Amino acid sequence: AAGATAALNAYKAQLAASSGSSLIGYKYSAAATAETVQARLQQYVSFADFGAVGNGSTNDSTAVQAAITALGGTGAHLRFTKTATNIYILKRIVTGGNIKISCDEGVTLKMPTPFNGNTDFMFATSITQTVTSNVDLFEGCILDGNRVNESGGAGDGDSDGIFLVGTSHAVIHGTFKNFWTDGIYIQGASANTIPSDHITIDSDVYVTSSRRNNVSVISGTNIFFNHPKLEDAGKTVGGQAGTLPKNNIDFEPNVSTDVIQNISGSVAALTAYGYNIIYAEQAANRTKANFNLTCDPCTGAQLGGVLVTDFGAGFNIGGVTINGHIGSDGAAGPGYAGVDCAPSVTCTITADIDESANAGTTGIYVYGPNASIQSGHVTGATYDYSIGAAATGCLMSTATISNHASPFNPAGIACSAGTLTTFLPSLKFGGGSTGITYSTQSGTSYTIGNLVFVTIRIVLTSKGSDTGAATILGFPSTASADAVCSAQAVLGMANLNSEPVCYIANGGAGVVLQQLNSNTGGGTGSQGLVDTEFSNTTEMRISIVYTK
Repeated sequence: AAGATAALNAYKAQLAASSGSSLIGYKYSAAATAETVQARLQQYVSFADFGAVGNGSTNDSTAVQAAITALGGTGAHLRFTKTATNIYILKRIVTGGNIKISCDEGVTLKMPTPFNGNTDFMFATSITQTVTSNVDLFEGCILDGNRVNESGGAGDGDSDGIFLVGTSHAVIHGTFKNFWTDGIYIQGASANTIPSDHITIDSDVYVTSSRRNNVSVISGTNIFFNHPKLEDAGKTVGGQAGTLPKNNIDFEPNVSTDVIQNISGSVAALTAYGYNIIYAEQAANRTKANFNLTCDPCTGAQLGGVLVTDFGAGFNIGGVTINGHIGSDGAAGPGYAGVDCAPSVTCTITADIDESANAGTTGIYVYGPNASIQSGHVTGATYDYSIGAAATGCLMSTATISNHASPFNPAGIACSAGTLTTFLPSLKFGGGSTGITYSTQSGTSYTIGNLVFVTIRIVLTSKGSDTGAATILGFPSTASADAVCSAQAVLGMANLNSEPVCYIANGGAGVVLQQLNSNTGGGTGSQGLVDTEFSNTTEMRISIVYTK
């Protein structure tokens, strides 16, 4: 209609005049005029205005893609609005970047019947490996993969809920259920040489009953899990069985250009038909994998709670820290464990592991020289820990294990206990610490040979009066250039655009604190934290792995 066309043109003109600020949408009608556009800024554009009917039977893909083509890349907010059935039928929607897509309460986005599981996905940020940025997707939406009606064969396929390709500064919301392949799939762009970056899987995300994995990460950096719930990966649905690997989260770099780095946050992972979390190295040495993820609760996985493996290829995987409360429903035997670390893994285990539900199982399984069990307790297992017969040794502080059960050590391999040192970490602003006081100021350093695992916890009662860049000093030994640092459990801070990160500087004796750019800023790099981002109640926990 002429009125709708005029309204759309006026809306675009408003966006152009905004100098790039993220004005979000306008729900226009055939009678709209330029004046009503101005009045309705900060609302949204309804997909219905581009012909989407949402009646549960009509395929709305063409209309939805037309809306994105018209307004995508502008910062517009496009919305699936309520209908009589609240069901929109969709597949192969490409969002591009600089866009927000959301749903009215109760709206379901559903794959058609039938679809081809080897070629059809519901949404992708790109299908040409183009880098995309600044997307906010699926707040309020229910995405239904309709996997029982797939028609394309038994392969893994590409039928994901959202396929994030080389995407930066993205926030994902919503419920994902019954997808033929994965609910959420993250990979790099340009033949994976550019990993997806600054991805937040938000707290309102619920992924369940994906045929393969609930979440797969092939190539990504700075991925933050804001405690989403992941459940029933690989479950049989409607008589249709799941397919391997059947993990709630699968970190699986496939080629040498793939990157997995700075993975942080927490998840609730329940009832996987494989593992709750797996890091499966297949390509090249990744000494700075930097994986610090809390799984809590983390129960019901049939093969085991957490697996970090190199598939026996001898790759060097570094900086893997496992936290939380972990259990499994694994089969009997020493190889089915709450936590399972491969020979080459620098694996720091700080989790509490409960195997009470599993007769004949193991709390922690280590079969190589680089595993370190720092703290936590194992309960309910036949074996507190197992040592693989092919291992050349293991590094373990047995004092930190509850030792309710004997270790399983058929080859009699010697485990060496490391040295535990405590120290007082010191927060400084601009190099000074005038007036800074703490309710908690603790640091531990666990050293095995040249390998050092450091944990720091500070809770302020006053941030003092000094100003400038924030650093934490006081290490008992000097870190090397390959140190891996992760900040987590950060509370009581202000003016943050993103979760704090850290790196080792000051001659290897301290931590420099930074934050990454805003999810909506579109920039690159990071900026140092300063005193104004701290409060008198700031709490921060930091984990560091390095060689002396």
